[in-house]
Amino acid sequence: MRNSPLVHQIPREQLESIEKRLQGIGPKAEMRAVKLKFLEHKCCIVAFLVLTESKLKNWTIKYGSEDKVKQIMNHYRTFVSKNKIFQEFQKAYIEFQQVCDEYKKDGGINRAEGDQIDKFIKEIGDRWKGTSTELRCVQSLLEEVLQHWQRWNTILPEFEAYIVTAYEMLKQSDDEQAEFFVRHQCLGKKSMSCFLILLHS
Repeated sequence: MRNSPLVHQIPREQLESIEKRLQGIGPKAEMRAVKLKFLEHKCCIVAFLVLTESKLKNWTIKYGSEDKVKQIMNHYRTFVSKNKIFQEFQKAYIEFQQVCDEYKKDGGINRAEGDQIDKFIKEIGDRWKGTSTELRCVQSLLEEVLQHWQRWNTILPEFEAYIVTAYEMLKQSDDEQAEFFVRHQCLGKKSMSCFLILLHS
């Protein structure tokens, strides 16, 4: 190229400008690659966290029927346990920190931009700390609600018989009613206690 006759037809200043720009392509390409890697990991970890927070929101609603609770538990186990959410996020977070260090070192950014990255890393870590704590609590809560449903299913036949008999007792004398309700007050309290817990779950 330098020995081409055409070179002499191009102003020297223009050639020097082209050469300078060509020499700068390599370093700029490397910085761009580092930046793109940083942005990719940033988007991935934010998407990971937002998805988990969205799932968590769906799992902390008013639960409802036993089938609904079981369905939520299955969704929870599939998302959290089978996908190993806690381990995968920790892995992604460590990788993101490494990519951030690389970007701060080789991405051609200034001190203020580096400080913003450090701040962002901390914010993500703090959000995950709160989210992961709630995730662990959800499993315990779901298990507890299912236990109440099992207890309710166990006492339900006896409670239904109690309700039928209690309704009939309303036709009897005050003394007979008093004797009946005193004799069955433990069942009534136990059933209503379990029912109210499920009602507010």
